[in-house]
This record gives sequence, C-alpha cells and structure tokens, in this order.
Amino acid sequence: MNGDGRPDLIARHSSTGAVYLYKGTSTGKLSARVKLTADWGSSYNAVIGVGDITGDGKADIISRDTSGMAQHR
Repeated sequence: MNGDGRPDLIARHSSTGAVYLYKGTSTGKLSARVKLTADWGSSYNAVIGVGDITGDGKADIISRDTSGMAQHR
C-alpha cells in the first residue's frame, strides 16, 4: 500500500469504522497501526484487497455495501 515493496495490511474496526494501516517491515513483522480514517464504510459488509486492478501500479481495494453495490478505492 505504501509502495516500499513490502506487504502491508489495511484493517477496519468493525464497531467504530476506523481504518488502520499496518506497514510491513524488513523483519517480516507489521508496524504499529496508523489511523487512516475515523469512520469509513459503516454500510460495507465486505472489503477485500485485490491487487492492482486499475493498472496504475498501486494496490486497490473493493468494497461491497449491504445493498450489494461494489466500490473501488
């Protein structure tokens, strides 16, 4: 997610909606979390990282809300 070539983790807290980034480190562990947003996607019931689907060289995520609509980020 941050372009350094190491796998990162994006996580959303199910009750608050806060989204966090855990950066991958050179030791293979994850860094301390960094809050990306306070309340994102409270209506989403599925969020998945799918790689680079747009071809811009950056990882993308797809989310689906409770009505079945999908969104790309």
